[in-house]
Amino acid sequence: MPKQKAYKIGRQPTELEFEKALMFFHAYMYGPLQGKLRLYTARGVHSPGAAMSSDWEVFASILVRDLGKKLAAGIDLSQYEVKSATEGGSYEYQYHKLGGKQKLRRDMEVGHLFFDHLTICDTWTCDTRMEIR
Repeated sequence: MPKQKAYKIGRQPTELEFEKALMFFHAYMYGPLQGKLRLYTARGVHSPGAAMSSDWEVFASILVRDLGKKLAAGIDLSQYEVKSATEGGSYEYQYHKLGGKQKLRRDMEVGHLFFDHLTICDTWTCDTRMEIR
């Protein structure tokens, strides 16, 4: 049986833009969500309580200095696939009938950034925990 060739994996990010990424997080993800959740909670209305996946892609783009492919199909950024889930949830991978095999091969060649997040609110305050892998 021939020896399998090792997969080319995306490089590990070493120069991170924590300050800029956290500024984006607080201004466009956490701040607006916190205000919205307070209004929902005060009125007894259920809210999903999570930022959209595209918010996490922009956050990751800033964090790892990767502008991405600008609406191109395939991986989220040029060197990374971005996955986010609420804490204890699962990550979603979508593969389509016509391009699924090609997407799977490309996913094996790039790095992956995983974001686990959880927002907990009471009547007046919200707290968000985040883990990045």
